[in-house]
Parts: sequence; structure tokens; C-alpha cells
Amino acid sequence: MYATLVPAGLLQTIAVWLALAAPAAAQSPFEPVPIGPGAQYQPPARWPLAGAAAFRGIHGDVRSGIRVHLELFADRLVVVVPGGIGVSGGRTTRYGFVTAALWHAPAWTTEAGGVIHLARPGMRLGDVFSVWGEALGRDRLLTFTGRVRTFVNGTEVAGDPAAVELRDRDQVVVEVGGYVPPHPSFTFTPLS
Repeated sequence: MYATLVPAGLLQTIAVWLALAAPAAAQSPFEPVPIGPGAQYQPPARWPLAGAAAFRGIHGDVRSGIRVHLELFADRLVVVVPGGIGVSGGRTTRYGFVTAALWHAPAWTTEAGGVIHLARPGMRLGDVFSVWGEALGRDRLLTFTGRVRTFVNGTEVAGDPAAVELRDRDQVVVEVGGYVPPHPSFTFTPLS
């Protein structure tokens, strides 16, 4: 009934556009990836339980420092990097963001989503996982086992993922149990 109201040439043109657009959308390398089910895909944030002295606690602005973005994937599903890694108790949280703390470790997060703050240049990915109290190696990522692949700014880095040196505004992707095309960059919000 409605087809008679639309000129046949227009219907053919729309059909061609849809046919051309469909494969491109299906081949996008950056399809959304869901968060995995269960607690192992949403590990808790931990801070150094031994107190500030064990990690040479730093007093200062938790929003400062070098920033890198870390994405984790296990079995082709997202593993959440939680907020509050490396941040002491006695912290101030507003709308899910850590805005102040008595002290923080040399690597810390203020919100869920993977933005890691670093106190100094030359820190390695293993330093972040050490502060977090989680496992990272050639064949282990958190509780997941298998070959671990690491990408920095979209390029695969060979060797031990814990040895990867982190630089300001790096986009780091760590994967185990499958391949998800790594994002080559991340847009950081301005520090205020």
C-alpha cells in the first residue's frame, strides 16, 4: 500500500544505499564490547592495605599526574578498571569520583573507566598492577590465564606486559583469551 506512494526509483536508491551501508557497519573494527558477567570482570579497587608508608604515600591533588588510559579484555569481554585503586581511606567521593584523599600511591585511579594517574615518568604497567594488588604477566591477567597481549597506542608490544613503560596520554590495551581490535588513542578530559 505505501510502496505506491513512493516513486520506484527512490525505493531502488534507498535499497542500494542500505546495501552499501550494511557491510561497512558490520565491518567496523570498533564494535561495542560488553562487560563480562561475574565478579572477575568487575574486580574491586584496592588501596595499599599496609598504609601510606608501604607505598611511599603521596599527599597531594588526586587529579594531577601523568595520565594513561588502560583497557582490559578477557575472553573478548570488558574487564572494568575500577576507581579508587591506590587511594587511601578517608577519601572524599562525589558522584562516584574520588575528589580528595589523605594520600595516594604512585599509581592511582579516581573513577571507573581506566584512566590511571602516575606520580612520575618511567613507571611501568607492572607498577600499576602491583599497587592494585592484581596479577599481570605473560600468561596471566587478573584471574584469567592464557597468552596475554599488550598494545600501546594501537601497536602490539612484545614481551612481558608488566615491563611496558607508560608515557603521558598512552592508550594501553591488555587482552587475554581472544582478540578485540585495540583503540589507538583516547580522549582525555582536561584537568581542572
